[in-house]
Amino acid sequence: MNIQKFGIALLVMAGLFIATPSMAQRGPGKGPMGKGPMGKAPMGNVPMGKGPMQQGPMGKGPMGKGPMGKGPMGKGPGGDAAFAADRDLFHGLLQHRSDIRRDVKKTDNGVETLTESDKPEVAAVIQKHVASMEKRVKDKQPIHLRDPLFAEVFRNSDKIKFVYEKTDKGMRVTETSEDAYTVKLIQAHADVVSLFLKNGFSEVQKNHALPAKP
Repeated sequence: MNIQKFGIALLVMAGLFIATPSMAQRGPGKGPMGKGPMGKAPMGNVPMGKGPMQQGPMGKGPMGKGPMGKGPMGKGPGGDAAFAADRDLFHGLLQHRSDIRRDVKKTDNGVETLTESDKPEVAAVIQKHVASMEKRVKDKQPIHLRDPLFAEVFRNSDKIKFVYEKTDKGMRVTETSEDAYTVKLIQAHADVVSLFLKNGFSEVQKNHALPAKP
């Protein structure tokens, strides 16, 4: 194979690697991913990866390592060890968003949210996801920095008080701040999370505007 043909082959392979979100929305058994919930990887009979979502009722999908390891959340900053697991939880919730209900109440200093599911396996993922995101806020380990809103939230994470409480079917969260602008960020973020559950991966791929400063 000459150099020109080899370069074309690499471009084709790269195109396969970044096609994850649109494939993920098609569901199992459709498109180039093959049959069944696991399907076949674009490069052959290679498992789609390992992680907390690999086994059990949540199934397998675009959350593993290898060609499907990248998605709308991007790469973990600095390659932090928890990034892949946190991304998998998030993708799992998007794939099961029809089983999730969410209530958002805006307060003078932030938001109170209740996110639940009647399916125990989905409720458990909600709880794990909230706990992992609280840890990221606390430890200043940002995620999804491509989106200006998420980047700004993490830049102001030291001004956010994050308290969560498990319920029988999910998680109740209270986010507050004494800083007026950070309160607006918290509320805008809560609205975008609701849009994620409404619209799925297509919403995650969008950038979201910052609220006006008071």
